[in-house]
Amino acid sequence: MTDCFELADIYVSKIYEFCESSGVNFYLYPCPVCESRFSDTENMKSDFENSKLYTVNPQYMDMIWYYPSVQTEDNVHFSADYSDRDFLNEVIKQCFGDKEIYEVIRFE
Repeated sequence: MTDCFELADIYVSKIYEFCESSGVNFYLYPCPVCESRFSDTENMKSDFENSKLYTVNPQYMDMIWYYPSVQTEDNVHFSADYSDRDFLNEVIKQCFGDKEIYEVIRFE
């Protein structure tokens, strides 16, 4: 693989085309990322801009919400102290509160 989006391009493109041909809206949103990975995601931007994912959601990389490193044990996943339903609902609201998908993905 030549870049980090090559595999995603294959599958997301197929899903996008299937949804489009079926009259279904397809949304591509990023998950939250630990602030310790900020430089990694910044370094991926040029690959992203040349990927098929860019055509699906050009703002994808700019939509990433970075959470503080103190909320993780491994610089990737939320630690147990930050994984209860109320906290995760706040994360979901922070990331997607102004998006159509918010009502579908939040915990009730």
